[in-house]
Amino acid sequence: MAKREFSAARKAVMFLEAALLIPLINLLSLLIPYKNIYSFAKRAGAVLIKFDKNKKNIIDKNIKIILKRDLPDSEKKDIYEVVAGYELRIILEMIAFSRMDFQDMISYIRIMQRDAYSKMFHRDNGIVAFTLHSGNWELLAAFSSSLGVPLVCVAERQFNPYIDRYITLLRGRLGVQSVYNEISEMRPLLRHMKTKGVAALVADQRYWFDPMFIPFFGEEAAVPAGTAALAVKTKASLMCTWSYYLGGGVYGIKFEFPADISDTEDIMKTVYKYYEEIIKSDLKNWYTLGSDRWGLTRKSLAEWEKNPDSSRF
Repeated sequence: MAKREFSAARKAVMFLEAALLIPLINLLSLLIPYKNIYSFAKRAGAVLIKFDKNKKNIIDKNIKIILKRDLPDSEKKDIYEVVAGYELRIILEMIAFSRMDFQDMISYIRIMQRDAYSKMFHRDNGIVAFTLHSGNWELLAAFSSSLGVPLVCVAERQFNPYIDRYITLLRGRLGVQSVYNEISEMRPLLRHMKTKGVAALVADQRYWFDPMFIPFFGEEAAVPAGTAALAVKTKASLMCTWSYYLGGGVYGIKFEFPADISDTEDIMKTVYKYYEEIIKSDLKNWYTLGSDRWGLTRKSLAEWEKNPDSSRF
């Protein structure tokens, strides 16, 4: 996948967008105590969702796909507000984590299945860790880096390149190395795995460059299979993990080590099936609920490949 190219006018618009948003977010990070970030982001989400009818429609559509039924408006109101304010919350929390010392950070973390987590320190090979856009997915990486576990985050480029640089900078402050989910970045990732490192991939993102299509809540999902192929190639251990909000700024983090699987497609099917129950248990804890997760189909991808200037969705 090549780096995206933009016209000079489009670059100017995106630069202005970043020039407005980034200082505002940094200012908010100085004014809002960490424990208040969740409630602040939810209030912001209540305002934002009123102006973003498309996001509300996408959430409604995704709820029906996941639950095979709709929910009462009273139940969906809370989901709308949390999901609409999610991005602001995660970035503010990343900034807050970067300013904490280790003792402060672990006071906001509850590790479940500690025996499973200890496998990260007693392994004969690397680990490919799959996670969700659930809770604060950046927290696992920050926590592991603080404990001296070398971790690389396999990331998708943000559409706005200036915001992309900002997110990469924040991850760097948390001690996390980012590589893009692109062919050109696979060699350094392979070297990292050979040193018994950990590669983390947020598995539930849609992926449009040579994706694998697998079942996800009864619909086909376009998924990035490169990291699963890396696990097969390096004989790395598989780890499924996710975080969830407990209140008061505290997150629980869970780890599972499924049986080793030697086939790339079986790995992705196992990971996605595993996360279906996690998502259903708390819909508003899943950031991707506000994205058109199933909008990319075999048909729309084929049309886009014929005309790359068209929409992929």
